[in-house]
Amino acid sequence: MSTHRTFLSAIHKMSASAATAAAATLLALSLVSCKAKVIPRITTIAAGYDHPLAIMVDGSLWAWGNNGDGTTTNRNTPVQVGSAKDWAAVSPGGAHTLGLKSDSSIWAWGNNADGQLGDGTSTDRNTPVHIGSGFMVPAK
Repeated sequence: MSTHRTFLSAIHKMSASAATAAAATLLALSLVSCKAKVIPRITTIAAGYDHPLAIMVDGSLWAWGNNGDGTTTNRNTPVQVGSAKDWAAVSPGGAHTLGLKSDSSIWAWGNNADGQLGDGTSTDRNTPVHIGSGFMVPAK
């Protein structure tokens, strides 16, 4: 775990393109340690301060690192966030994540001390909560 944390700390200090490449490398290394798990192909990957996320071909969302998966458990291998398979985009922040689903709804979870989740509260959320709908979904 300390190797992953060191790697993730280094990602935080990189440019966006370098961080994405580094996160992809970390994912590849993490997947090697998932020996018995078959993980589908990645379509999108994003790196937050300490929790990278990946959207797979089937629309499922996977996370690892510091609580990016909707739990309070740190993960050193990817785990699926919920069971939804309609994620279109994801943007991890310092200690929170925003996600866009294919129906154009926005979801948020994580630290919410300053109201950064946009749900009208300052309550931390371990699992994705619906924030709004009717937003543009990026073309693939």
